[in-house]
Order: sequence, then C-alpha cells, then structure tokens
Amino acid sequence: MDFHYLGQMPSFDESALTKLAGALQSFHDNKEAILSTGVRSHFDIPKLELLQHVVPSIRASGAMLQWSADVTEHAHVTEIKKPARAGNNQNYYSQITRHLDRTEKCAHFDTATRILSLCEDVGDGREEEEDHEHEHEHGPDEETDNTLFYPSPTRKILNYFDIASSLSNGNFPNSPRPFRTFASSTTAINLAIKPSLRMSVDGAPELFQMPDLRPAISEYLYRSARGEAHEVSGCRQATAHCKVPAAGLQIWSKVRVQQ
Repeated sequence: MDFHYLGQMPSFDESALTKLAGALQSFHDNKEAILSTGVRSHFDIPKLELLQHVVPSIRASGAMLQWSADVTEHAHVTEIKKPARAGNNQNYYSQITRHLDRTEKCAHFDTATRILSLCEDVGDGREEEEDHEHEHEHGPDEETDNTLFYPSPTRKILNYFDIASSLSNGNFPNSPRPFRTFASSTTAINLAIKPSLRMSVDGAPELFQMPDLRPAISEYLYRSARGEAHEVSGCRQATAHCKVPAAGLQIWSKVRVQQ
C-alpha cells in the first residue's frame, strides 16, 4: 500500500524515489511470512514483476500519473453508455452517433451565442454593469445553462474530509447510520451505501481465516468505550468465545481512502 500511494505522486526527486524503492523492498523482505501461513504458495505474479520497473520508468519517462487511464475509461461512459441509455435500445451505432452529433451542435451553438452576447455587452458599459448586478443578485440559472449537461473529460475529486465533517456536525440529519464516510486527522474513509457481504460474527472468521476476529472486536469496543487506543497486533486478552453485542457483520470488499 505504501508503494502504491507513493507511486501516485505527481513529481519525484531522488528522496521520493528512494522511499518508493524502499517500500517495494520492504515487501519482498517480508513476503515469506505470508507464504509460511499457507495463504499463498508462491508469488509468481506478473504484476509483482512489473513493479520492479516502476522506479526505472519514472527516471526515464517521468511520473506514472501521466499514464493514468482514468480519462479514457471515463470517456467510455460519456461517449457510449450515456448516449446508449438515451435511445430506445435499437440501432445503437446510429443512435449514439446522432446523439453525439446533436450534443456537439448544441455545444457549438451555446458557445457562439455566449460569445455574441459578450461582444454586444462590451458596447454598453451601463448595460454590462446592470447585467453583472443582476447576475450577482440571482446567480447563474442552472436549469437553463445547457453547458452543465456536457460531460467533462476530467473526474471531479471529492473532499471526503469535508463530507465527514458535515456528517459529524449534523448537517445531514437524514443520512443513514452509521455514517459511511468518516475521518481521522490524517485519513478519510468512504464506503458504499450497501456492503458487499452480510454474515454472522462466527461465519466471517472461517471465511477470511481470522480466528481472532471475535476477540479483536470485543477488545476494540471495550477500549473505545474507555477512550483507549486499540492495538491492531499483539496477543488478545479476550477469549475466542467472548460476547460481542452484534448478531452480524457488514463487510465491504472495496473502500476509498483519502489522505
């Protein structure tokens, strides 16, 4: 995880490259511990071999972030999926082409009319001032602003720290509880509304091979109630048959982390 997060930096110097290489070396130095538990029998994974070339590639070609496929993947949504949903599930190619053509024409028309309106306003300073005051008073009309419907090729970055703060301050009283977005001083976590799995407290340890899950949950709740820090590792004081005030668990297979 350290390697993947460091690899997303927009620029690198020798110090950052040293940390990046050190994070990968730390994994290789300790991966035998995973093999010894029997979780995996080998690490002959092509993606792990690929990671060896990240630091040399950054030195040769710059930061890896410039090779991100987010823009092209998002283009499939805006150029294929949304136009297809606007049709009647017939003749996809022709309908998608017509939809994109008319959308582009509407964009060009709005751009031209905006340029024309700006040119006309330049000739009358008083009219421009009145329009500015009117716009400041009422703000832009989002319902008639057609440019808002045109997709942007860049993905909007959400600030999960602000969302978590708004939830904890009670700005959204109707939000489902427990909150799916929460944050500490350095890390924000966002979960989907619906969990990936729901199962009993006894079923999860067997599925995920975590025999100390029940004692860990019990100790976490006990320490949290007393305001004490919870140690992730180490021996468990609670027994395997201790009581947990929950009948089941909600499990997420994916999580968004922001630092």
